This record gives sequence, C-alpha cells and structure tokens, in this order.
Amino acid sequence: LALPLLAQPGSTCDLAISIGPGTHVAATDDLWYLFTPATDGVYQASTCGLSTCDTKLWAYDECQGLVWDETGLNALAYNDDHCGYQSRILFNATAGVPYWIRVGDYNDACAGTPVDWALEPYSAPPDTCPAGQVQLDVLILPDGWPNEISWEVRNGGGALLGNGGPAGGQVCVDTSECVVFTIFDSYGDGIFAPGGYWLSYGGVQVASGGQNYDFEDRVELNCPPGFSCANPELVGEGNHTAPASDTWYSFVPAQNGMYQVSTCTGNTCDTKLWIYDYCTGLLWDDTNIGTIYYDDNNGGCGLQAQVNALLAGGETYYVRIGDAGGDCAGSPIAWSVNYMGPISGCMDPSACNFDPLAEMDDGSCLPWGDPGCPNGPDLIVLSDVLETSLQLTTINVGPNDCYITEGCLSGYGVRDILRFTTHIKNIGNTDYYIGNPNANPDQFNLSNCHGHVHYEGYAEYLLFDTAGQS
Repeated sequence: LALPLLAQPGSTCDLAISIGPGTHVAATDDLWYLFTPATDGVYQASTCGLSTCDTKLWAYDECQGLVWDETGLNALAYNDDHCGYQSRILFNATAGVPYWIRVGDYNDACAGTPVDWALEPYSAPPDTCPAGQVQLDVLILPDGWPNEISWEVRNGGGALLGNGGPAGGQVCVDTSECVVFTIFDSYGDGIFAPGGYWLSYGGVQVASGGQNYDFEDRVELNCPPGFSCANPELVGEGNHTAPASDTWYSFVPAQNGMYQVSTCTGNTCDTKLWIYDYCTGLLWDDTNIGTIYYDDNNGGCGLQAQVNALLAGGETYYVRIGDAGGDCAGSPIAWSVNYMGPISGCMDPSACNFDPLAEMDDGSCLPWGDPGCPNGPDLIVLSDVLETSLQLTTINVGPNDCYITEGCLSGYGVRDILRFTTHIKNIGNTDYYIGNPNANPDQFNLSNCHGHVHYEGYAEYLLFDTAGQS
C-alpha cells in the first residue's frame, strides 16, 4: 500500500505558515512564513540574542514562480551574520500586502536545532547620548545602487555633526540645536521603492522619504521660523525686519500686479534679495539660480537690493533676504514689500506681444508680422542629458500606486522601466508662458494623486524597437 507523501507546512513559500509580529520558533531549516502587515512601515526580523547557531534570514515580496538560492537572489532583504553568527533583516512593508520570510542557516549549522526568531516593527536603538543631547537615528534601506547614497547632519550654523553612507547610523545632537539632515544620491534618481530613509529623534520617528528626491533631500529639526523656505515666516505688505542674513519669508499677494520688494531704506550694509516661486526640490545658492527675481546692487539704490516683480494674486512666493559676502553679519536687515499697481501691457490674445499677466491695456498691441513683434520662446531638449541619464531598472508597484492612478503604468507588481531625465530649455528671447491651472485647465492635468498639478503637454515619449516601430 503506497501512501502519498504530504508536504509539511512551511516547507515551501506556497505552504508558508501565517504569522504576525512576535517571537516564533523555526523547527527545521529553510522554514517559510507568510506575513501580511496591518500597517505600513519598516519591519525587522531577527535571530539576534535568540538563537545560538549560525542563522540566515530572507524576505521576499513574491512567491509564484520565485527562484531563490542561499544568497540574496530575488530577495527583498537578506542577511547572514549581522550580530555575530546571528542575522537581522529590515524591509519596508505596505499594509495588506503579503511578504514571505524564510528562516535558514549557514551550511546546515542549525541542523536539528530549532531557531528562535522575532518579527516586529523597527524601533531605533537605545539612546546612549550624554545629558543635554539626543540621538538622531538614520535608517536607510538602499536600492540596488547603495554606493550612490550618502548623508550628513549639520547644525544651523553649518557645522558638520555626523555623516555616513547607505548603512545609516546614529548622531548625538544638542537638544536645543537646529539640526539639518541631508541625504544625497550621486546619480540623481533618489532611492527606488521599496527602499527609503527614516529619521528618529529621541526614539520617535520624525521624518521619512527617499523616492524621487533627485540629487538630495533635506529635513530640518528644531529650526526657527525663517531658517529656510521649508519653514518661512509668513508676511504681508508693509515693512519688515530680517533678524539675520538668509532669512526666508513667504508672501501671498492679494491681487495680480507689480510689487516692489526693497531693502533700500534703513540699511547701510551690502544687501541682496532673492524671490522664488517654489520650495520643494529647490536648489539655491548665493547667485540667481532657481529665482524668478534677484538683485545685487542693480536695484537703483547703491549697495542695497530692490526688485520690481510681477506677481500673481493668491500664489505663494518665497522671499530670501541676505547680504553680499557677510557684509551685514550681526545686523538686522530692514526690508519692505508693497503693491505698486496693476500690470500694464497688451491684452489682446491675438497680438504677437500679448501679455497674459496684464490687467490694464497700454495700447502697445502689435499684429503678427509687424516688425516690432518680439522674438518668441524657443524650446530645445538637451539630448546629451537624456542620453547620459538612461538607466534600465525595475520597480515594485502596488495596485493603488500613483503610477497606476495616473496612467504611467498599466499593471502592478514588478515592472521593467527605462529611467531618464528630460531637460527642456528655453533659448529664446521671451518667456515661455504655459498659463495657470485655474485659467488654462486644458494645459494641465488636475486629476492626480501626487497632490500637485502636472503640465499636460510637457513632452511626448515614444519607445522604438530595433525595427524602428514605436
């Protein structure tokens, strides 16, 4: 009489044992578990302090068709010997999504010995900083290019407090100090999901991120208002005083028009000012990079800075008040912002010199073909940037991801993607004016889950095969 051989629970990923957070015992080598988290977050599986033999751990985000080995092949996370001969893995998990955890050993070192292990949400290491300081924990789950990742922690004055690479780390910082954490990616594509970074301050998570941050991302802790565009002081029209150089303000005009931003009155030191129309992803320095308006000694009042800016009502602008070469160091800087009147210009949309911001016609309209017509914008694509940034990679997409919602991808799971940078440059003599989402909704995509408006006609991408077919 022949009896069928029944596969044991946990012997394969198809027969994985369902578990939740807690301590578990793997009775045999290469035992598989199935974990479906109830909440998003980073989870830790570990044999550290629980097992005595030489263990190994794996986590996977798929089972069907999975090919695996004794290394990290196709694993979401893999470790051998994190704490002596014991192991620990960290993985970024999404609520409701299944993950498979495999508990094994090195060269059958645990044969016949049950392996105790634990699964729990990640928590920062114990704070070992001296009195008056607190521990800043930097947790990084890198993508397939960990060597691109580095980070640093500086105080508000720019002094370096600590730095590191993809392994993360801990830095002790003064409890009363403004702290700036910056993470860098040398290739300029951030950390691919499900990787990322998580910051804990005194054991409490205060920030996380990692995807789509290009070359760098920044987090400020305990910094005063006005320290950066991420934490500006809100001001209205009138006179103001910046307590120090490089103080940031946000200003929302009440109406369209010409506004004068000035440091001409009340200052003797060499001032500068910058106006930006965005903050997220802003790269700035002491030049006019990233600005819509900028002045250093060209505003008509000597060493003091002044600009006359065309601003749109209801939009947020970021005003940075500073100095040249530290000339105002230790001194406050007086400045003001005032409405000067409506914008005048050609208001005929059919004219070649139509000014979409004008609210008062000045009789300057010209028909197309008139010798006085200004040269228009001239857009080019920087092909060298596109070519040198091409990169073939994969991304793991959930069914409710923005990529699906916005039509960037037609299916979820692990997808092959071609990443590249598109840099469109205006080399013409006039601004290229797209419009604004409220007045020109046909120019923008308003239905998206990223929380910001997308320009509808930015570029068309066609992928051709070797036969020249798109």
